[in-house]
Amino acid sequence: MDTLLVKDHMTRSLVTLRPDMDIMEAVTVLCEKQMPGAPVVDQLGNFIGILAEKDCLNAVLNAAYFEEQGGRVDAFMHRNVEVVEAEDNITDVAKRLIETGYRGMPVINNNNLVGMINRSDILKVLVKCTPF
Repeated sequence: MDTLLVKDHMTRSLVTLRPDMDIMEAVTVLCEKQMPGAPVVDQLGNFIGILAEKDCLNAVLNAAYFEEQGGRVDAFMHRNVEVVEAEDNITDVAKRLIETGYRGMPVINNNNLVGMINRSDILKVLVKCTPF
């Protein structure tokens, strides 16, 4: 189990958002892709935050009921997000997911977003390694 690395089991093909993107455009992307959230990256691919459905609810409610403009993604996203490194051990990440209750975490390498690892990715690996 000690040789199982995040980089070998993470999701590499990601939908990302930009910080200057209109929040309503971002909500549309999340709805169309049926995603509970998406990482936010700058123009260099540096990870800067996460925009989750919960963050979008306030923007949509304000737009629908108070006729306020939505704003930019960077006004609604979370900036202080726990991340994992591509070289991290998958069992350590599994423990972190259990402790935090998160469904997944962004994977970074030199501050660049390189993937996402979620509970189902880890479960698939652990089931293969567990004798039943």
